[in-house]
Amino acid sequence: MSLVGKNAIAALVMGVSVTAFATQSFAQVSSLRRAAIVKCTKQAHMAYPDDDPTAHDGRYQAYEACMTTAGELP
Repeated sequence: MSLVGKNAIAALVMGVSVTAFATQSFAQVSSLRRAAIVKCTKQAHMAYPDDDPTAHDGRYQAYEACMTTAGELP
């Protein structure tokens, strides 16, 4: 096998490895974000249970603060 062929195979193996690692890392971040969304949504609804527009604004502010504290974008 030529040097070019060996390099191509090495590059392909490296690409597949990086892709597998990136996919796993994304899934872990995704589960952490999902957990923060669930927690912050529940917390916001407990703090502002009413359905009037004022409660909606309060819920959003509570959700936003909770997500920021969790290190996530709202």
